[in-house]
Amino acid sequence: MSAWQQQLQQLVTPQWRSRLFGDARGELVKACSDTLLVLGSTLIHAQSGSRTQLETGTALKAEDLAIKAAALLARNPSESKDRSILLLLPPSEFVATSSTMPGLIGDNLVSALRLQKETLLPACNEKLALAVESNPAIQQEPVSAIWVSQARLDSLFNAFAEQNLLLAVVRPRLLQLLSNEPVTTVIEKDGDILTAVSIMDGYLESWLQINEQDLQQDEFSEQWQAELANMSNSSPAEVNVADADDYLSKLNSEAKKSYCFFPAGALAARKKAEKGRQALLAAAAVAGLLMLASIPFIAQSFELAMASSRLESTREMSAEARADQAVVVDFENQWGIFNDFPDQHVREALYQLQEVLAAERLSSLELSDGLIRIQGTSSDPQAILQRLEQDPMFTEVVFSRATNNTRYYIDLRLASVNFEGYLVRYFPDQT
Repeated sequence: MSAWQQQLQQLVTPQWRSRLFGDARGELVKACSDTLLVLGSTLIHAQSGSRTQLETGTALKAEDLAIKAAALLARNPSESKDRSILLLLPPSEFVATSSTMPGLIGDNLVSALRLQKETLLPACNEKLALAVESNPAIQQEPVSAIWVSQARLDSLFNAFAEQNLLLAVVRPRLLQLLSNEPVTTVIEKDGDILTAVSIMDGYLESWLQINEQDLQQDEFSEQWQAELANMSNSSPAEVNVADADDYLSKLNSEAKKSYCFFPAGALAARKKAEKGRQALLAAAAVAGLLMLASIPFIAQSFELAMASSRLESTREMSAEARADQAVVVDFENQWGIFNDFPDQHVREALYQLQEVLAAERLSSLELSDGLIRIQGTSSDPQAILQRLEQDPMFTEVVFSRATNNTRYYIDLRLASVNFEGYLVRYFPDQT
């Protein structure tokens, strides 16, 4: 976008801004003519109820899905010339996270979550697409965000494009169910995966997911039941879905903008279609500038108004950016207490002690804040002390008490653990 367009955007309200400069995501949602639902190994056309079988396997194949979708849509002609597809995928295709982001909404919330991506999903190195909505009435509550692989979205879009179909929107199918209650709990079983979500006034409050095999462990089973009980206590309505009939009876076939994912190809196609409107806007702007240039007094007044507006806008934007930066820094400082907590390498330390004390008898071991206390019996305690001193993993090896010929009491520290530095940084008042 050119500089003059950015300046002009600051002078109009958000409602007119979307009309004048376009809203690719909103237009893609409005243009959806067909809703396709993936349920197990079945692909369902929501508007007609027609179904077809997909290839069975561990993962949903994009090519097979696109071919079956084309065949299914061919059996259900539409009056729409350009058919855009809303694809509802199983919850297992997505990952949900929960974060507390007080005071952040809209683009600022998305930016803050992307900055926290490595903390929220530390094991994921690939590029992810994000969908999140913040309830402005409850800004202090944790915000639930949904993530999906960007490569997965692109592969689905390309597969549909090969069949001359536009995959406009991808959305979790659980969030497409209708409910008349302000708070609704939806519980779904899809194969071995159990998913439960809580939705309040259209906003995702919580998202729980577990493999049914994990419920065989008492700890996981009790935690799952406790979470479901908390959902039930806060929600007067509970919806259970397990098969196609359940979904079709409760499914809203109309697309919604919240919690939607947009393939990069679909956004590019939509923006390309908007170039004509932007060209007309540019021509109108040029004509207006030429007219103003012919009237010096009006032109000067207009330039003064523009300059004042830009100055005020810059001030407001700078203040918001600094406030957002302070919020992000505060989050990083809060999480630093946990992220920088010294790793005592307990397993490696125990293995190393086992090697040093392999032939000796150990009766007690304590490990706290990098300090190890051991006691036991040995025919040569002094030899144990020397071996520990020579091991690079340990330092400050001393007899903590007087020893006799067989009984020893030894204190030592892990060389790689610096609890004093950690306490000085994060708890200076306690040092």
